[in-house]
Amino acid sequence: MSVQQIKFGTDGWRGVVADDFTFGNVRRVAQGTAQYMKAHSNDAQAIVGYDCRFASEDFAQAVALIFASNGIKTLVFDRPSPTQVASWTVIDRKATGAAVITASHNPYMFNGYKYKTETGSAAPSEVIAELERNINALQDVAPPEASVAHGLVSSYDPRQPYYAQVARIVDLDAIKDAGLRIVHDCMYGSGYGYVAEMIGGGRTTVTELRNQRNPLFGGMNPEPIPPNIDSTISVMKVGGQDLCIITDGDADRVGIIDETGRFINQLQVFALLMLYLFEARGMRGPVVKTVNMTAMADKLGAAFGERVYEVPVGFKNVAPK
Repeated sequence: MSVQQIKFGTDGWRGVVADDFTFGNVRRVAQGTAQYMKAHSNDAQAIVGYDCRFASEDFAQAVALIFASNGIKTLVFDRPSPTQVASWTVIDRKATGAAVITASHNPYMFNGYKYKTETGSAAPSEVIAELERNINALQDVAPPEASVAHGLVSSYDPRQPYYAQVARIVDLDAIKDAGLRIVHDCMYGSGYGYVAEMIGGGRTTVTELRNQRNPLFGGMNPEPIPPNIDSTISVMKVGGQDLCIITDGDADRVGIIDETGRFINQLQVFALLMLYLFEARGMRGPVVKTVNMTAMADKLGAAFGERVYEVPVGFKNVAPK
């Protein structure tokens, strides 16, 4: 019986749970990843993160056991966490790479597997090609005995090191003392708790919406665009809040609603961030955008005399640039 061929997309492999995203296929993907890490490191160490989807923590443990059966020391997050937290943890812990169980903003029936390199970035095309060769050369990979985890697999709370890194980039104390009224729509995803813990606790308050675990995502797709955020727009139109931050299923996409209930889409947010970095912070340097990103980036680059590179869709194409 032939096994399914695994193909990575713009940022990892995803499939329908119990159809092609199965424990058997996840073990094959993990084994192929383990072979890649061992081929490129004499002392391979790995990070495993996961989101709030159905059985994500169980798939994460299955990945960790495969890594351990290959002699790879592995830290498994002790809670659902944003994908970028896994990226930072790779750098902070000087790991070889990270596997993240997530299907990001896709519908509830999907789950997925992302691989982050030793730089914390999405795997570029040449790494993906090697991973796919490893994986698709494998037949069934049997589940290892739980005992292989002894001394190799550890539970890890990634929050404080991540918060410390964000504080090195952003003045979190200034935000905490600003007296802002922030709403965070977590969309039932893995960003819950993170925004509140980073910028709440002072004069600024953070009110979370949809911050429970719900693998069905309340019947909507966890993507921060209308109509998935219509209920949150209604909350903001009532007034009394300064800003709403919306994060997707694995909290690596963001949407903004202003104090009047107006949605600011991702293209506008990207342009505003560019303007802030150039104008308020005085930063200079080239900008990389994907083909589906806003033309406002090109106009801002021209206005500030900076080159804007355009690459195909996917973090795997942005990171090498």
